[in-house]
Formats: sequence, C-alpha cells, structure tokens
Amino acid sequence: MADDRLWLVTTDMECSAEVVVIDIDSNGLVDARIQVIKARDFARGDFDGDGVEDDARYTVVFALAGRRVIQPRVVITVYDYDCDFCIDKLELAKE
Repeated sequence: MADDRLWLVTTDMECSAEVVVIDIDSNGLVDARIQVIKARDFARGDFDGDGVEDDARYTVVFALAGRRVIQPRVVITVYDYDCDFCIDKLELAKE
C-alpha cells in the first residue's frame, strides 16, 4: 500500500464519512469504495491524546478479488484527528 491513495468521502460534513475510497497504485482510478457502517465501523473519541473528543476512527474490512482469486481480508484503521476528513494515521493488518 505504499503507492496507494486513500481518502474519506462525506456528504453532510458532520465528522463522519460515509465512504472510504481506495485507489491502488495511485493511477487515478477508484478501485474500491467501502461504505462506512456507523454502528460498526465508526467511533468518535480522543484518539490523538489532546484531551478533546473531536477525532474519528474508521475500521473497515475488505477483500479484493481478481482473476477468480479472492485475496486475504484486509483491515484498515483510519484516524481523522479533529474531524477535518484528512487522514492523520493509518493502520493496516491482514485478517
């Protein structure tokens, strides 16, 4: 994922994104749009340790498929400090 692009999409600008978008290889083509299910994927709190609960955390799980082969599931945790829809921290793990 070193050359991939990732961003958050919102329509209401109320501290929570509706979609996490992934562009593999930064070629300008959207490869995946992962819907954020607020009850499962979204949390609000103080994730940057500044004493104010004004941050968002998104945890999305997905698997890409290609050539009839399903890849291992991937867990991406995205931190948006201050709810400005800029990705401040990213954690990646395989499930």
